[in-house]
Amino acid sequence: MLIVEDHSLKMKLFRVLLHSRGYEMIETKDGHAGLDLARADDPDLIIMDIQLPDISGLEIIRALKGDDRTRDIPIVAITAAMPEEETNIRAAGADASAPCCKRATPAVDPPAVDPRLLIPRLLIDSAPQTAMMR
Repeated sequence: MLIVEDHSLKMKLFRVLLHSRGYEMIETKDGHAGLDLARADDPDLIIMDIQLPDISGLEIIRALKGDDRTRDIPIVAITAAMPEEETNIRAAGADASAPCCKRATPAVDPPAVDPRLLIPRLLIDSAPQTAMMR
């Protein structure tokens, strides 16, 4: 699983929760590095921050979904942006989104969602209230 997140506290939350459930992770704070890692390592799932300092997560999602090598990798977009961003996230090709610390919202009908896309719901629902980001 590839996590692209520039906020160190959120990355730590992902690390703790995913490692405690036995998931292996590749982590990066850099969007360009995330794009390269996705192409090189072929992860089973990508959790992508949308608001990165070096490149928009939406641009990365578009690039990955437009590449034959990476288009089938499920991508969950994570953002603290307003709900209006949901349209842009879906248009970029994300398979699901999770506005920061709300439940994951699949961009496709629930029966068609790969079970791996439920990971953000596990992360967010199991996080202690005091650890949730705003």
